[in-house]
Amino acid sequence: MNMEATRILITGATGTVGRNVLRFLSQKEQIILVAAVRNVTEAEAEMGSLYPRLEYVEFDFEQPETFRKACQGIDIVFLLRPPHLVSIKKYFSPFVAEMLFQNSTRVVFLSVQGAEKNAFLPHRKIEKLLQAAGMEWIFVRPGYFMQNLTSTFRKEIRDQRQITIPAGRAKFSWTDAEDVAKVVAELLVSFNESKNRAFEITGSDTANFSTVAHLLSQQLGDTVTYKNVNVLTFFLQKYKQKIPASKILVMLLLHVMPRFQSTPVPSPWFHRITKQNPTSLRKFLRREAHQFEKKVL
Repeated sequence: MNMEATRILITGATGTVGRNVLRFLSQKEQIILVAAVRNVTEAEAEMGSLYPRLEYVEFDFEQPETFRKACQGIDIVFLLRPPHLVSIKKYFSPFVAEMLFQNSTRVVFLSVQGAEKNAFLPHRKIEKLLQAAGMEWIFVRPGYFMQNLTSTFRKEIRDQRQITIPAGRAKFSWTDAEDVAKVVAELLVSFNESKNRAFEITGSDTANFSTVAHLLSQQLGDTVTYKNVNVLTFFLQKYKQKIPASKILVMLLLHVMPRFQSTPVPSPWFHRITKQNPTSLRKFLRREAHQFEKKVL
């Protein structure tokens, strides 16, 4: 007797984590993947050749009218928060309500390491929303993404050989987003065995930004410096770059609060779930070194 396929909705399907979740799930049997994207035509043109069986649905957290169709017939939702969306009541409560209405009550949420200790973080507010709604949930709480170096800090590293952030000497659990996506994929296909549990996913490296700048210098053969500025200076710099104030505040929370917390301890969950070792920071920097090559004029 054939088992009915599980339909999984992937929000953030074109982003770093979502794209890799699709990659790791694409060869799994008895799964129908649905990519939730703002522009179906563009997404299909970009990913259609890679994932010929992938379905697409228009979805935008800022357009509630897209929620109903996106949730229809969905068994499990992979949920993540776009960085610029801070208001949980405005953007996420209506989506959770639609999930409940459509009886899509299982969700894997991409949270953040330490969310359970920081009530002000939007990630924690979403966790509480899902629990209060009576959903069956799995929270994946990754450490600090190595990919922040190749996104948030990339231009500054490439052009100025500098990292500017008010993180002091705080140490972070550096974690490869691809490793996190691998864990998410495993949890989505074995949801019932892991539901209503939180999993902290980190790499094996705990380091401050001074150490990271040193490792970058070694890899690039050029000096990269870490500049620890005060909070006000950082806020004004980013505001002048036209970054929304709400997003700047979240950046500050993620980088300043660890200064007042104990050094994070690497988690064993990646190895336990995948039976593999996590990506080291040195390996990541070797893999992505090309992203920091200076432009040739």
